[in-house]
Amino acid sequence: MGIRQIYDLYFTKVVAFIKRNSGSATEAEDLFQEALIVLLHKVREPDFQLTSSFYSFLYGICRNLWLKQLRKKSGREVTLHEDSEYIDEMQIETAIFKRERQQLFREQFAQLSERCRKMLHLFYQERKKMTEIAQEMGFANDNVAKKEKSKCKKRLTDQIRADERYADLRWH
Repeated sequence: MGIRQIYDLYFTKVVAFIKRNSGSATEAEDLFQEALIVLLHKVREPDFQLTSSFYSFLYGICRNLWLKQLRKKSGREVTLHEDSEYIDEMQIETAIFKRERQQLFREQFAQLSERCRKMLHLFYQERKKMTEIAQEMGFANDNVAKKEKSKCKKRLTDQIRADERYADLRWH
């Protein structure tokens, strides 16, 4: 998505938000440009992973920048008038993408060997210690169990990342 597209899709929504919260169109324009700079810096971070929709992320940046400006101006805590349409849209979108990510996980988990599924289940669901898992699964010791768990987790992660849906779901 290019800068022009971002402006076309989201700028008017940000202007409306700023105006509802004691701002002007000029302030909204300055803030939007500042938000784009913040966005670019965030996206370039090596461990960056978008966990909401792009709009939710951008709106959150704009909201936080505007709150910061209002606090600086007034010197006290500020309450914003939120866009209920945005909140509803964000909650629905988040729920949909969460369900789709869970479905992807379940499908790929089912593709693992029974041994890997059991290993990951014991560790993550039943929260058993590695010594208990080693004993239950017949490993020589907990270090062997740790290595096996690591291999199983990597296999699952690789399968998920190889799925064509992953690219779309990881950005939401």
